[in-house]
Amino acid sequence: MSADAARDRRDWLAAADGYRAVVRIQPRNAGWWVQLGHALKESGGLQAAGDAYRRALSIDRFNADTHLQHGHLLKMQDDRGGAVAAYAQALRLDPMLDSALGELVHLGARDHIPAAVIDRQAMWRRLDRVAEALAEANDVLRAWIGTSAYPMAAYDRFRSDIAVRPPPPLATSLDDPTAPMMLAIDCRTATATAVRATLTALLDQSDRCWEARLVEASGIASHPVASMLVTDMRIGFEDAGTYAQRPGLLISIDAGVILHPHALAWLRYAAARSGAAAVTCDHDRARRHWARGQRHAEPVLYGVDDAFLRAAVPPPLVAMRGDAVPRLGDCAGISGACLRTGMTDAARTVRSPVVHVPRILASMLDDGVERPIVPGSRAGPPASPSASRSASPGPPGPLAARRSRIAIVMPTRDEAAMLVGAVDSLLAMADLPDRIIVIIVDNRSQEPATHAVLRARAARSDHAVVTMDEPFNWSRANMLGIADPLAADCDLLVFANNDVVMLTQGWDRALEQQLHDPQVGIVGARLLYPDMTVQHAGIVMGAGEGLPLHEGRHAAFDDPGPGARYVTQHDAAAVTGAFLAMRRDVLAQIGGFECVRLPIAYNDIDVCLRARAAGYRVRYCPQIELIHDESKTRGRSRTADEMAWDDAELADIYARWGEALTIDPGLNPQWALGGAPFDGLREPGPSEILAFIDRSGRVDPWRVTPASL
Repeated sequence: MSADAARDRRDWLAAADGYRAVVRIQPRNAGWWVQLGHALKESGGLQAAGDAYRRALSIDRFNADTHLQHGHLLKMQDDRGGAVAAYAQALRLDPMLDSALGELVHLGARDHIPAAVIDRQAMWRRLDRVAEALAEANDVLRAWIGTSAYPMAAYDRFRSDIAVRPPPPLATSLDDPTAPMMLAIDCRTATATAVRATLTALLDQSDRCWEARLVEASGIASHPVASMLVTDMRIGFEDAGTYAQRPGLLISIDAGVILHPHALAWLRYAAARSGAAAVTCDHDRARRHWARGQRHAEPVLYGVDDAFLRAAVPPPLVAMRGDAVPRLGDCAGISGACLRTGMTDAARTVRSPVVHVPRILASMLDDGVERPIVPGSRAGPPASPSASRSASPGPPGPLAARRSRIAIVMPTRDEAAMLVGAVDSLLAMADLPDRIIVIIVDNRSQEPATHAVLRARAARSDHAVVTMDEPFNWSRANMLGIADPLAADCDLLVFANNDVVMLTQGWDRALEQQLHDPQVGIVGARLLYPDMTVQHAGIVMGAGEGLPLHEGRHAAFDDPGPGARYVTQHDAAAVTGAFLAMRRDVLAQIGGFECVRLPIAYNDIDVCLRARAAGYRVRYCPQIELIHDESKTRGRSRTADEMAWDDAELADIYARWGEALTIDPGLNPQWALGGAPFDGLREPGPSEILAFIDRSGRVDPWRVTPASL
């Protein structure tokens, strides 16, 4: 028929006309309504296409493919919630519809995958048992099976299905494998049940070369649990602060922390392999039942050591090499939490890495008992940097002697009202607006209202308008902006889109405070959609399909994120160019933005990688918060040619950076791949675990090297 012929030659307008004629004759045929929806969607009639799909569903609501196609349309219309519901319904009707499953994973909606689909994990477990019999291919198969992810709602099931395996054998040349590990167990607020849980877990350790000392344990000295000190000579009492230098490791935990049977073996292995002063691991919470065993929840999966994130969610276990213990100084009377903070601070003070084992080796017992606050304990060693939403002062840097001047570079094309709103919000929310210069780079604006605004702004002493009468090139626009004479004496540079609105009073002081730290080269902000959900909380590498992805996208405003990372400043792989700040000297050192190969996309990723290659850190700073109406001016990539262009720029940046574009030191390898960041769990292969331990053991794990070097 003519409609099908038009469809086959991709003449969508003619196809839509043909299918309209057909449905007038056969209005109860759901298939024709679906074909009409396809043709309308491809010809740009999205609203009418939605009406056609809904009409088809009213006739036959049990057709999984129709729900799938409706989901694709809703996704094109940026209706994420509607698209997720449509894809989930398609999977309920056809659990084997992999395209719907893939869309839910891509949208970061694993928790919406129907239970019937999640139960397919049983297939992977059966394959794992078969793999055990294939010794030669065992590691390869296990790594492949490990790519199947568990949604966060199924975390307890993940813990029961995936066994934490022991570390590789420890080479005697690395360390003394017989040196006892000393555990300092803080009991000051502990119940006898909590002490028992910790001690019985020690008895189950695969590495049996340990000693344990109960610190501040007067409350349980006469309880039957203290009889364990009589039955096992490795256990004893000790006063806080009597930690002398000795071989092996000093391990600080609180009573109520339940160690995995391979925990001590992994800590010994990581310390010996890395030679680092301190070692940490991942943890969760556990509730016990006498018959059903432990149920696990609330996993905390750290990346490489980050003082801010460790302060936000402190690790319940830190191990320190015995020869590094004297760096702690006087620890008398301090709590276990303060001791652990002192351990990590002491390691950082001497620039020794705090190595991280990406294994869930500790579980904090949730026994329902409220712990009293013990008065009289003095403060411990200096704490890690604050993880609050207020800015933390950095160390003295090159700008500390005087107040900095800030140049804001903002490319624009028309959208006069949006431009005015962006600029005025930045000035209005600044504490020192008189130290801010605004450089507007006009890229072929046509609207009279925009030209009027530009003339008015150009007349102001604190504004400049740079004319860019050439095709759009974000990188070149920024370089033209900072070259304007008005910005010549500005120490700090802010590159901002014209579709942002500043929400933070005193953002300029917070930014200056961050960039006073000579280790920080680039600072990014927390960006929100107009509906106040999260649009950007840093950029993560290697998640999804390996592409750089925004963290926290579509998360609720009050969602702190895993490990509180959405609301805590921390080092990141990259930050978005929608609001990106740096010192002028850093930009000059790394050579500016890439104007030739990266005119549109990935230029912000590239400049962050170049800053990291030069030894600087990229800092996500949620103290600075803006609304970002993402891509309102330029629009999103939709056509085949636009997507091909995007892929070409991606190929160029990958050719330059190689694995640096796909490896993120802040991403724990237990997070799932293939979807949105942090929305599922997986079992990494042995080589991934060891590679992460090695990466965390570097003095600067964020530093990268171009692929060409």
